[in-house]
Amino acid sequence: MASSPPSLERLKILCWDGYDDPSLLNEFSRRNNCLVNAQGLVSDSLSARQIQLERNVVDILNINNPFAKKVLYPEGLIRRLDGELADQVKLLSYPIATETLNWAFSDDGYLLGIPQRFGPFNMVVNTRRLSRNTAESEGFNIIRDTEKQLNYGILLFPEFNVFHICIAASINPFEKISSMQLDLFESTANEWFSNATLVSSDSRRLNDSLLSGEIDLILSAGLFTSASLRFQGHSHINCVTPADGPIDGRGGIAFIELTSILRGAESPDMANEFLRYILELNVMSSIAMNPNVCNPIVQMSNLDVFNTLTSQYLQAIQYETLEQDMRRCVMYDIPPNFNELMSRLQLVVANAMIGEP
Repeated sequence: MASSPPSLERLKILCWDGYDDPSLLNEFSRRNNCLVNAQGLVSDSLSARQIQLERNVVDILNINNPFAKKVLYPEGLIRRLDGELADQVKLLSYPIATETLNWAFSDDGYLLGIPQRFGPFNMVVNTRRLSRNTAESEGFNIIRDTEKQLNYGILLFPEFNVFHICIAASINPFEKISSMQLDLFESTANEWFSNATLVSSDSRRLNDSLLSGEIDLILSAGLFTSASLRFQGHSHINCVTPADGPIDGRGGIAFIELTSILRGAESPDMANEFLRYILELNVMSSIAMNPNVCNPIVQMSNLDVFNTLTSQYLQAIQYETLEQDMRRCVMYDIPPNFNELMSRLQLVVANAMIGEP
């Protein structure tokens, strides 16, 4: 009797849109003779909670910065990275992303994950309906401008919704806030969601509505969602960062993703190979210029990487104003009142009974 073929090693990934792209994963699978299963996420806090509860749910986690450094690593749920990987990250020096790179390392100096995609994430506008200058000046409260009669959508990424609703209410979410401010946050959230034309956790659905003219802008969105449209030639779609705000004068949020190996990984060696893979020159270029999730990457600081990037891509990520937008932002962090803010947001969304849950 013929023996059955050996089972292939499996690699499980939980990630933001883009790292689950079949062209990226299929090539890795072919090279390493393995099976890769990728599951998308739309909430960092919910995914971090899933890791805390299930421990070995995945091998690799791609998540926004504070949940790796402040939540999962202190609980011993993320593997330290050293040697070649740590050396590569320590060599990175990108002026407009210097602050973001600090998030890749623990307070005791260990590399926690590969930093790669980053950028401002605040709002996206159709400049045929609303000028970029006006959107920057008025910020999130532009939706209150009754003269403009703007239709807007909300991308239901809850952590970003919390930040942006706080900013709209002139609240600094990264300071301890009062019960009166919590009530103001809730009333502002009610206003946002009750007046929205469309609410969805599907950025492509919102992008389609923006292009069709159903909506004029998207709240809680950024280059991560808009650059793919610009990459396709829709240069009138702009990622916008408010010019000022209540967070030490700034009114925008920027993120950096970390791709980490979990302590309970069933295939740690294969996971290490995947981290090396996403640092290969041609792979970094394809991650940056993914037509569906076109995005800045910190490795652009490497001239060899930068020279692979096309003018079409640089136009798509609004490279000429990227540094300015990043200066207007504070880094994604976990607010002191995060649980209370999230609870109130969830109630507002449920009561609005629009869009997706």
